[in-house]
Amino acid sequence: LATGKERKLTRIASFYQDDEYGLDGHLAGKARLRHYGLEYIAAVDYKRADIDFSSQAAKLKESGAEAVILQAVYREPPRLAEQCHAMGYTPLFIGPSPIVLDKTIELGGKHVEDVIGVEVWPPPTDPGPFLDQYRADMQKYAPHLPLDMTNLYGYQKAALFVEALQRTGRDLTRESLLQAITTIKDWDPGWGLKYSYGGDDRRVMSRAARLVMVKEGKWVRMSDWMELEEGGRR
Repeated sequence: LATGKERKLTRIASFYQDDEYGLDGHLAGKARLRHYGLEYIAAVDYKRADIDFSSQAAKLKESGAEAVILQAVYREPPRLAEQCHAMGYTPLFIGPSPIVLDKTIELGGKHVEDVIGVEVWPPPTDPGPFLDQYRADMQKYAPHLPLDMTNLYGYQKAALFVEALQRTGRDLTRESLLQAITTIKDWDPGWGLKYSYGGDDRRVMSRAARLVMVKEGKWVRMSDWMELEEGGRR
């Protein structure tokens, strides 16, 4: 992928957190694979506090999966990759935006080289008016915290909420707020992506994404922004 060549992967497994977050991603992946006439050849879960993934690694290796979809956060993928590599098993690991953190690389080192992540908004160091405001507010209100994807996630969700509140006006009820959200069309928070909401479609920010990969200890962009036309599990 990084060299411009496509890899046609058909043997895909799932590694997911045993809670609502993990199951939601696991089932969404299952539905997406079905769209391509595929299904997981193996699925293993884990508890949030787990640190030993040797049994999961053994099952994934035994399945012969070429790629493992990670519905996890930043702590578990480095440990899983390390334990897979200890068995001589080196699949392609692909994970969602919560793994696209410097902490993943810090914890995984060489074991997370070539891991692919899904970036759903620009990193906090990018230029742009929205990110300039984010950095200024972080410096003013939380100078002890790092500029990273985790707190940027909260900041941009808060910005969307404020946008909806401003559109709602003083007659604030649950119903009026939900109605105001549906008026958000082609809204650009300031980084070049436009979002629209309406009806039951209230997860648009989750559908714009680009791929990144760990190369020489850094997250490197692999693609331009893409928008998934049809998303979610069915």
